[in-house]
Amino acid sequence: MFDFISKLNRTLKIVVPGGITTGFFCPRPFYNISIHTGGSVYPCCPNWVKFEIGKLRSPGQLMKLWNSSIFSSYRKNMLKTSIGSVCRNDRCPFLLNNDLPTRLNSNKIDKYVPDLFPEWVMNDQDIMNALQNESTFLDYKPKSLDICIDERCNLYCTICRKERIVNLTPSQERVLETVKQIIHEIGPSLRFINLANGEAFFSPFSLGLLKSMKKSEFPLLEIDTVTNGQLLTPLIWNTLGEGKEFIRSIDVSVDAASEATYNKIRRGGSWSKLLDNLQFISSLRQNKKITRFTMSFVITADNFREMLKFISLARDLKADRIIFIDLKPIKGMELDYISSAVHLKGHPFYKEFLEIIKLPEFDDSGVLLGSIARAHDL
Repeated sequence: MFDFISKLNRTLKIVVPGGITTGFFCPRPFYNISIHTGGSVYPCCPNWVKFEIGKLRSPGQLMKLWNSSIFSSYRKNMLKTSIGSVCRNDRCPFLLNNDLPTRLNSNKIDKYVPDLFPEWVMNDQDIMNALQNESTFLDYKPKSLDICIDERCNLYCTICRKERIVNLTPSQERVLETVKQIIHEIGPSLRFINLANGEAFFSPFSLGLLKSMKKSEFPLLEIDTVTNGQLLTPLIWNTLGEGKEFIRSIDVSVDAASEATYNKIRRGGSWSKLLDNLQFISSLRQNKKITRFTMSFVITADNFREMLKFISLARDLKADRIIFIDLKPIKGMELDYISSAVHLKGHPFYKEFLEIIKLPEFDDSGVLLGSIARAHDL
């Protein structure tokens, strides 16, 4: 890993002789496009960056947005290592935790860099040529897609929404159709898709996409999925056909370590069904059908006292990563943000929360606190 990061730094010329840091760098604007509700396009997670690129309305707009002045400005600032001009250093966990490559040697890169700098990036000639030539106009199509546009879900969790969303508007359907066309247009050169937002194994779009995929059309593709775990049974898995061979990683959002808390937060779900399906997902990982199994937990006043128990549960299930996420103020969420966001200073339970995340169990390399640790100077 250290050699990999050193190579990237040398390629980008952001490390001068002697290993002196000249700035942070992130390569995502050179290979990734993130598509969100309404067709809004970003180079990365919209919570981590300062500017929207534009709206994706038709497949023909893809390259226009990909090489727009705003997207080019992201690339220019990355090449100048002026990342703070376009990215939010108060939200991006990679910036907050100093996990971006900046030195020839660093002991702070092992937690996040594999997600941000997959090895295929270093082996992709298009990307490496663009970096070496300091190109901001790219003649190749995006290699990676974050698809966060389908909000349909079988649950209606308090941290997300007040009621189930099972239908889309005509405009949302059109965006999905556009994205489907783009996926097939990129085809053989597409390296990665992240299926997030709603429930991947409930959405007709996501399920249809997975069931339709063939290695002959997407020889290089890997897919990461985010799921609530309620529907990912052996039966559903087997119906995916060749599509299941594309799935690299499964991230299960749990947000609890007991049935009572789960029922309060993840409305419409079954704790016993979840535990059965978690065992199945764990078996997929143990049998090397997938390469990573993650369990995640959004922290609220309702569940923070179960964080330690959640680590134990995830360890029993042999999860590769355990991610704790601070509550975000999402439009339409059931919870009152201020009274629920226990990680905020001034919250009545803040000191108790702080004592919990100072426990040694949270120092494990597989337990990720993201921006929380930096925010609380741990």
